[in-house]
Amino acid sequence: MEIPARVLSDIIQHVTDPNTRLSTTLREARVLSSRMVLDDLEQWLIHELSGYPTDVEIPRYRHLVSRVLGTYSGPFHQRISNYQLPVSHMPDFLQENASELILPNPLREIESMASGAEDQLRHPWLPEAVLLMRDGMKLSGGFELIEAYQPITKHQLEGILDAVGNRLLELLLGIEKLARAMPAGSDDLANIPKEEAQRIVQITVYGDALVAGEIQGGAVQQMLKGERMSVEIAGLVISGISALASVVEAWRSAQKIGEKLTPKQIDDADLPLPGVEASELGRVINEGILNTILANIETARGRLKEALKDPSNSNQAKDHEVKIAAATICAELARIRQLNAGVLPSKELKELWISHNCGTS
Repeated sequence: MEIPARVLSDIIQHVTDPNTRLSTTLREARVLSSRMVLDDLEQWLIHELSGYPTDVEIPRYRHLVSRVLGTYSGPFHQRISNYQLPVSHMPDFLQENASELILPNPLREIESMASGAEDQLRHPWLPEAVLLMRDGMKLSGGFELIEAYQPITKHQLEGILDAVGNRLLELLLGIEKLARAMPAGSDDLANIPKEEAQRIVQITVYGDALVAGEIQGGAVQQMLKGERMSVEIAGLVISGISALASVVEAWRSAQKIGEKLTPKQIDDADLPLPGVEASELGRVINEGILNTILANIETARGRLKEALKDPSNSNQAKDHEVKIAAATICAELARIRQLNAGVLPSKELKELWISHNCGTS
């Protein structure tokens, strides 16, 4: 069967069109892969469209760095929501799932979740898991754990969609390059060397991006662009953690001398660090994880400022929110340490780790 080159061009155009659903483009690509007899590509597209079965390894871009939050119930119908649960207090077999969430869902479901009205979704833990953790997760004042879940942000879902879309675009451009290398006058994609096309699929979908760059003209430049983006996000992460820490410190300092923080003082304290050195953090942690950390920090900043500015909140309630913010700082710093062989990759982060008593450095 003859496969005109314009079919490939149309699919490439659809990948880059923001008005075309990625799932629709993947279906078009699946038809092309079947006609070109590119089995590896077709298998990947089937899994992305239909979801990954339990006996198939799920790509790393569908592994989300996550945390476990809990809801507590206390006396007189009191509740504590969005409390970060310490992983070290969980049974060993639950700890394995506490820092990572894997999404095998069909891509269309992920598109729907990413485009929904909710900024943050929940992956609830089974009631049996909550019961197993309850004794080790009690809080003072008679508060007991009644719910546990892992939050999923839109940034994370969009990160999965970007990862799939970028891979599809890169391999289609690689196949297009092979088509241009065919003899003049040949317009049939069926004549493209199958082994070379399969190699492009293997490298782009499953392999290392740098090796892919040796085959596909612009992949190395794209990777370097991605590194620069990671450094920019890393700078926002460091600045954001610093700003959150500044608000925490401002509240604690005011409490020590018996003063109240005005809304202006809260805003003045919430100032990101200018000109931070973030190249090392951007190099050791990938962009998807940095986006997750940034989203968590930005959520914590907004929540803390809103709580401290609310005149209806008691000092006790505000102090509780400050503790949650401080715990978030330590949790994200601990995540960075864990991903970098136990070392914080910048002077600013090391100072925050010490000043917030996050643990031994």
